[in-house]
Amino acid sequence: MGQFSGLSPSHAFEKMVPISQGVGYAAIIINAFIGFYYNVIIAYCLYYLVFSIRSELPWADCNGEFDCFKRQNLSSDCKDELYPFTSKNITIRSPSEVYFYDKVLEISDGIQNLDGLVLHLVLALILAWFFVYVALAKGVQSLGKISYFTSTFPYVMLTILVIRGALLDGANEGIKFYVGSFNATKLGDPELWKDATVQVFYALSACTGGLISMSSFNAFNNNLLRDSLLVPILDCLTGFYAGFAIFTVLGHMYITKCVSSFSEVAAQGPELAFVVYPEGLSLMGSAAPFFSFLFFIMMLALGFGSEFSIMESVMSTAVDIFKNKINTKAKNLGARLIIVIVYFFCALTMVTRGGLYVLNLIDTVVAGYPLLVVGLLQVIVVPWIYGTDRFIDDIECMVGKKSKSFWMIWIISWKFITPIILFVIIVATIILPSDPISLNGNLYPSYSVAIGWIIVAIPISAIPVCAIYQFILKHKDGKNYRKLIEPTEDYYATRNRFYKKKEAQRENMFSLTSTRKNIVSPSEQVV
Repeated sequence: MGQFSGLSPSHAFEKMVPISQGVGYAAIIINAFIGFYYNVIIAYCLYYLVFSIRSELPWADCNGEFDCFKRQNLSSDCKDELYPFTSKNITIRSPSEVYFYDKVLEISDGIQNLDGLVLHLVLALILAWFFVYVALAKGVQSLGKISYFTSTFPYVMLTILVIRGALLDGANEGIKFYVGSFNATKLGDPELWKDATVQVFYALSACTGGLISMSSFNAFNNNLLRDSLLVPILDCLTGFYAGFAIFTVLGHMYITKCVSSFSEVAAQGPELAFVVYPEGLSLMGSAAPFFSFLFFIMMLALGFGSEFSIMESVMSTAVDIFKNKINTKAKNLGARLIIVIVYFFCALTMVTRGGLYVLNLIDTVVAGYPLLVVGLLQVIVVPWIYGTDRFIDDIECMVGKKSKSFWMIWIISWKFITPIILFVIIVATIILPSDPISLNGNLYPSYSVAIGWIIVAIPISAIPVCAIYQFILKHKDGKNYRKLIEPTEDYYATRNRFYKKKEAQRENMFSLTSTRKNIVSPSEQVV
């Protein structure tokens, strides 16, 4: 869709099926929210990277904290080492946990207490947004060159970390838990399916406009069928491969910590990246700072790679909307700078002492119903309203003809399998009870939950608002409501330009051939 039209998500949906314009805007709004907090996580990575450049990691020891516990003797009885804490009913924390929450975040007791900015995180956030602006100042041209690094370098780092992790004691325990344990009862949990679906959408930028934005810069005849198959396959394989880097280290932690089950060392979200894995890295002896540096370099490459594509889709959409005013290179640079500055100031709420609560709230609500609803509407608009026949014709314009049997599985997937699965997941998560929003056992107050639902409503509300707007436009245009579900000529503009260019090239070749036939060489003249 992006490659065929050469348009941003909002414009692509507007030109394809005008009444679905809001689906494109909803995707961009979701991307806009993700961009807010994603760079805060990158700021955390920058902070950890800087403090990895030292002889001993600062989160390797307790440094006198009363509730901090680090096992000193692996041969001793855990009960004996834990007795000073259990006898006083002290809830113990690991050194990396103390460092992340108390030293890095200086975390407050809840979202109701933001309690001022954390200066070192503000500085890290400034640096993160500076990198984003420098990378995207020239748009997709600079992004393409940077992507060669951000997409390949993590594989080098992953391989190094997998090899090092495999050499650790207990690595086999982690691998056993990773690939050897399976709980079939979990398959009946709709939250699991929702989380899995959202993770796929995140990884592939499927419902956030990223794919449409990036593919709009492709050559019209780029082999998108190859890309659309390779990208998800490589993404899944990469995720599976990365799991070995994580779980080998977790396996080492399992045998070196006083825990009764493997689930006690496992975690998710920011805690995995900034508490659990750094703790595992700190157990690698004198090489710990080196591997910590490699890990956070890898995290930055992955993070910036995602953030660049997220922000480029937001920026390119903004430039498209105001293209009549942003019509010079200088204005383009200025517009992108303004967007970065606005984002920085909005993200300041997430580098306060209660900032992690804000980040967790936005992440929880955005990575849920908005993505699922947009995904469902996309597989309704394209195959059912625009039509699979048209859509297949569009694809074949770019990659050539395919057999009907080839397209059958895709038609079934687009029209039936995918929408049914998404619909069932949405309904199940609405009907069945879910856990309240919380962070580290702290429940969010009702007003913050209400704010979360407002955030959910913002992208979804764009869909009916834009539909009403398009209806009013068609009402003023002679009540030709049929046009609401018919593609406009602008949707085919890129295809038409491509065909005209090919026709011009064919005519030039014919002209050169004809001219060559009329040229008589000197030897021919002599004869």
